[in-house]
Amino acid sequence: MAIVDYTYLGSLQTEKFLETENPMEEVWSILSLYGSEEFLQQNLILNKASSNKDALVDYIAVRIRQAGELRTATRQATLLTAPLTLYYSILNLTRACLAIEEEEFSTGHGLKFKEDRSILNCHAEIVGGTFSKYLEVNGFQAPKQKVKVSLDDCLSRIVEMAENYFTIVGKPSLVSPVRVKAFHTGKTFLTFRADAVEGVEHFGCHWRSEFPSLAPHCEQELQPDECILKVKKEKEPNDYEGVCSLCKEMLETRLIFSDSNPTWAILRQTNSDLVWPRAAYYFAALFILSSIVRYQPELIYQINSANTKSNWLLLRFMATAERFYPHLMLNWIHKTNYFFRS
Repeated sequence: MAIVDYTYLGSLQTEKFLETENPMEEVWSILSLYGSEEFLQQNLILNKASSNKDALVDYIAVRIRQAGELRTATRQATLLTAPLTLYYSILNLTRACLAIEEEEFSTGHGLKFKEDRSILNCHAEIVGGTFSKYLEVNGFQAPKQKVKVSLDDCLSRIVEMAENYFTIVGKPSLVSPVRVKAFHTGKTFLTFRADAVEGVEHFGCHWRSEFPSLAPHCEQELQPDECILKVKKEKEPNDYEGVCSLCKEMLETRLIFSDSNPTWAILRQTNSDLVWPRAAYYFAALFILSSIVRYQPELIYQINSANTKSNWLLLRFMATAERFYPHLMLNWIHKTNYFFRS
């Protein structure tokens, strides 16, 4: 008798669910609790004997409050100045989260701005400071030689900007959506859009090098005109929770909750110097954009006054950063993924 093999239903998103009608305001509200010295004194657990709790509490609380106030100030401004206040908002938020995680005070931006006549080609070099410290804490060693990252490099690697990037820039971003199909027998398939991975032939030749997190778990499923990987027999999950854990290990979680759409994402690794934690691309992009506001405001004024496609893209990026950067920081300090749903 043939056995009918059913697929798992659901989005494969697990962990923490919070009910809210406004996810952006909710995540900022949760983080604002860390601006309370009373809350921090009661809940901040120190792991280093040398740490000064009172000093850490003051440092974290002030920077969380500044992050919130600077974010509010961003709402009052146009693209001509808003990137500056939003960058300092996320800079303070990052420093507070680093202090929570590492019990250390970070100084300096960690990036050095370099001008260009094209906004998307303006770039930054990694130096010592908050940004490089964040990379280090997350297991990414700061490079020994100067590494440059452009605004275009950052925008093309931001998961939540993938569709917007393609629409405006006219080329696929380095973020590939992945459709997961998992069966009760353990068979699990990852389907990629061919246009997001430079076609079937390119995918077949380069998927192991461009998606190294998949190589230990998957093998290519040879299908004409399709880009599909199959989880190896010995790696097949035993249940729904196993599928969720495997996806979390291999792929980038879709932070917008869905009841039934098991779509995840993964970044194509085309430059080993720019393989960073997900939030780092937001940080670097905001640093570059805020530096343009300070040192090359004419570039911003030109695209803003002419209402260009680039203006739309940067406004979209600002809104996306305000929504998802604090979400990623919340997930980081709590060591879990939060999903907001109504």
